[in-house]
Amino acid sequence: MSSEKINLRKTRTFSESISITFDLVKNNLAILLKSFFALSFPFLIIAIFLLSSSIINTIQQDSGFSSSHTAFNILGYIFMSVGTFVYLLAINIIYKKYVLNDDPKQITVGEVWTEIVNHLGTFIGAGLLISILIFFGTLFLLIPGIYLAVSFSFIFFIITFENAGTKTAIDRCFAIIKNNWWSTFGFFLIIFIIQMALDYTLVLPITFINVWIFKPMLTANTANATNALSFIVILFYTLQIMFSTLLSSIIGAAIVVKYFSLVEEKEHIGIREEIATMDQDTTEEK
Repeated sequence: MSSEKINLRKTRTFSESISITFDLVKNNLAILLKSFFALSFPFLIIAIFLLSSSIINTIQQDSGFSSSHTAFNILGYIFMSVGTFVYLLAINIIYKKYVLNDDPKQITVGEVWTEIVNHLGTFIGAGLLISILIFFGTLFLLIPGIYLAVSFSFIFFIITFENAGTKTAIDRCFAIIKNNWWSTFGFFLIIFIIQMALDYTLVLPITFINVWIFKPMLTANTANATNALSFIVILFYTLQIMFSTLLSSIIGAAIVVKYFSLVEEKEHIGIREEIATMDQDTTEEK
């Protein structure tokens, strides 16, 4: 892989888009990891503590789910959702800055956080609105829900990159994907399958440990077994949640690559910029 900055303002074929997606992740891996641990992980570690505590207490007391366990689970999933959402926003901002900065290696976590805060109201409003629309589209008729999910996949990057409000971003989503929904759906589906396959490289070994080590411990009523059991549960949730969240940077990169490919196909912004640069160079030579 070349470390040179990728020119994303190009119309790309299906295979080219997949290749560039992973190159984009690799080129931004350092700042993606820094942003994850600085901005998202604090929320996720609280979620891990709450979800792990609920399971451990349930097993130790052998009493099923009490109201306190239910509360722990609800709070755990809330913190996990917040942590995942923050990382989703960070991904979009990082890829935006990668396109706009002359030296993408100079992107800092502070810059990413500042932009999250500046757009937070729009991000939350757009997120709630499209979640409701997709939910009801899926609830009543599955196909409208899928259609909306693919169409709205660009919304956070549009808010970030084009500095758009919620309504403008929604309109822009439909304009970009018009006559290109099926190709976009197919591309995202392949990326999603690849991402899930990578996720299962961790999940399957953990499942094996769960079956052969975790379950036998349930019958061992000793302090050592309880301590080991607690450690395994916490480790399980930590690895699974961290890994799954980090892998979302892949689908985030795919959205950005597809966004620029569709915009270039419809609006030819990249070509116009190249022509303008050539004209400027010619004028300077004269």
